[in-house]
Amino acid sequence: MHEYQVPEEYHIRITQDPARLFTLTIGLLGDFAARINSEDVDENHLNELQKYLQFSTRFFDAYLESQLRQDLDPYLLLLGSASYYLCDLPGSSRVLANRIGEHCPNLDCLGLEELLFWLLQADWSKYFDASPGVYGEYIDTISQRLVQYFESGECYDNLLEYTTNLRKTAYDIGTPRQLLFADVCCAIVKRRLENSTWYSLPRYSGRVTNQWLPVLQKETFVRELWPAQHLLGKQGVFRGKSAVIQMPTSAGKTKATEIIIRSAFLAGRTSLVVVVAPFRSLCHEIRNDLVKSFRDEPVKVEEFTDVFQVDFESVEQAEQPQILVVTPEKLVYALRHTPELAAHIGLLIYDEGHQFDNGTRGIIYELLLASLKMMVPREAQTILISAVIENAADVGEWLIGDDVEIVSGTDLIPTYRSVAFASWLDRLGRLEFVDRVNPDNQEFFVPRIIEQQELQLRGRERRPRVFPKKTDGQAIALYLGLKTVVKGGVAVFCGKKSTASSLCNKAVDAFDRGLSFTKPVEYSDQNEIRRLCFLHERNLGTESIATQSAKLGIFSHHNNTPRGIRFAVEYAMKKGLAKFVICTSTLAQGVNLPIRYLIVTSTYQGRDQIKVRDFHNLIGRAGRSGMYTEGSIIFSDPMVYDKRRRRGQWRWNRVKDLLNPDNSEPCASTLLSVFDPFLNEDRNRNIPAEMFIQAYSDEDVEGLAVRLALQYADDGFTAAGLKKQIEWKMNITSAVESYLMSHWDDSGNELQDDNVTELARQTFAYFLADDNQQRQIIELFRLLAQNICSASSENGILGIKNKTLS
Repeated sequence: MHEYQVPEEYHIRITQDPARLFTLTIGLLGDFAARINSEDVDENHLNELQKYLQFSTRFFDAYLESQLRQDLDPYLLLLGSASYYLCDLPGSSRVLANRIGEHCPNLDCLGLEELLFWLLQADWSKYFDASPGVYGEYIDTISQRLVQYFESGECYDNLLEYTTNLRKTAYDIGTPRQLLFADVCCAIVKRRLENSTWYSLPRYSGRVTNQWLPVLQKETFVRELWPAQHLLGKQGVFRGKSAVIQMPTSAGKTKATEIIIRSAFLAGRTSLVVVVAPFRSLCHEIRNDLVKSFRDEPVKVEEFTDVFQVDFESVEQAEQPQILVVTPEKLVYALRHTPELAAHIGLLIYDEGHQFDNGTRGIIYELLLASLKMMVPREAQTILISAVIENAADVGEWLIGDDVEIVSGTDLIPTYRSVAFASWLDRLGRLEFVDRVNPDNQEFFVPRIIEQQELQLRGRERRPRVFPKKTDGQAIALYLGLKTVVKGGVAVFCGKKSTASSLCNKAVDAFDRGLSFTKPVEYSDQNEIRRLCFLHERNLGTESIATQSAKLGIFSHHNNTPRGIRFAVEYAMKKGLAKFVICTSTLAQGVNLPIRYLIVTSTYQGRDQIKVRDFHNLIGRAGRSGMYTEGSIIFSDPMVYDKRRRRGQWRWNRVKDLLNPDNSEPCASTLLSVFDPFLNEDRNRNIPAEMFIQAYSDEDVEGLAVRLALQYADDGFTAAGLKKQIEWKMNITSAVESYLMSHWDDSGNELQDDNVTELARQTFAYFLADDNQQRQIIELFRLLAQNICSASSENGILGIKNKTLS
């Protein structure tokens, strides 16, 4: 209620005192801590207890948000932070610990509360000295030894001995609260030791501590591993194992990538690492992160941009370790200029790897992967990272082989996420919160949070104007964003670029007409907003809707946004300097923005429904770990929830399908779709794709749509429908042809039958195809190669195309 600014007189009346659950929730925390501290730890039992403890984390956090007993806040913040940490949610733990402030209040625990507070904040630059009381010696020694451990890796056994003695003392003379705090302190010490990179990395990587020493002592290097990083270590990825990795957004992918790279360098497996990402914005972000990580080290980080200034030969011959961050297209360009470069690659990382079935762009990605399979040494480590891949085993077998490691960490969500739907059946609208796993189960609702405001009229206008209209899900999304931005970053997701622009226009118009909300600019950094507005004015003009919207603190982010503005908006959102963005699926394309609320206006991307895996990549942006303890996904169209049991049930079912990650689509091959049959308007009749292949071979595609429409008119085929399908197949063949052209050399050796056939056989399309389709794939590649050779010999234009292709 407080989060959504519901007046207290309208708060839902609580019939039972939630404080009655303290005995249970505190008991769960104490039991779990005691079990960690026991000498004989049963991992299965511990995992079961951890599931129960998750209830305690949610309860403590919710009780704090309810503001029922603010005098208990320091106590509950400590318990909640400790519970989050022991539930392997370190980011949420840090959020609650930081809310306590600089000093921990006295909780009658003789200094144990201060030790717990210090352990949760994890500031190893200070420690306790000369602490008073019966626990003083233990508090001083544990803090000093722990600081020493994180500085040098020493005192592990000594630390555990002191925690054991602290517990014995508390059990002998302590009050129940002191006993609880002693148990929790000792459990957190033990977990911090086990999570520490000093303890974990030598074991996971097979490299001795002395080899890791310069890195472990580096201030910017990660001190502890998160659950997803532990999982990679346990499955051998840090030892050089090739793998397909499924890791949710914000689970620690950036640091995991750094550790994989460092492990490869330390083991001497390679001095050249290539990171391939499908989008320039993602490449830019990865490169910036790696530059920060390897600063002041003899490691060179390069990003291939649109203006090529990299000396490929110097990359190949460099003595110091190098990391290249590159899009698939740019890597094709680089390898065409210096094919010998591939032989030096010892670690190849594909970020957002599922994108190789993303339209014609995905074809380049797939063909690049197929080429690299042939070019990169077999002993090189290959890593493909994605948030969700339904057929990860198939992708891994194709890309890596039978010995691929499939690392599934999709359940390792770093923060809790709530799901809500706008509902507006009465005068005031509300939010209905549902079970994320089973949306048919309502959990609670927040009443009276959507209320129409009358807007001022202009000129001769007479009809009343209100904001938002009940039937306008986009305006409701804007309304909810304006209401929640005071609590954290907001992203409003739109299915189309035009919708994003329209929403910016609605915001500008509503505020011009006297909308009474506080503008998001008031919650933003004023200097940064001025700079962003200046950038918008210079690029788009002062009258542009995007510019006027930016002055309100509302920014648009989509493919038509100039690249420089997009980078600037991403930076401002990432640093918390701007708070409100209206975006398309560009938000799901690897850009890591720390938002608390993701408001969904549509489940479509353009004309197509958004894919389940893309949707989960998108919602992974809500609730940035370390900034928030929870992210919220809000569906703004009331039609979805209010008509879920009526004629609009299809909308509800679609959203339920999207929320279930088990419904994620398998990674397919865009290339393979060239052999899909033509479908009629009702999609119940088909024409074999061989018609297209034959027409393409005969250079007679132009009239194909009309001919087929006349021939199969009785089966419901139309020239317009066939033309769209033919254009799609032409785009595919053109993409393959372009790729083959990029590998042409003066001798034509690259396009010999054997080479072209082998490339075709290495594609994912070939891996997925049946025997007949495999034959067709080879024939298509040979046909395209022959066309290229013929064109080259006849008109000599290929050399020009080859030089300009990138």
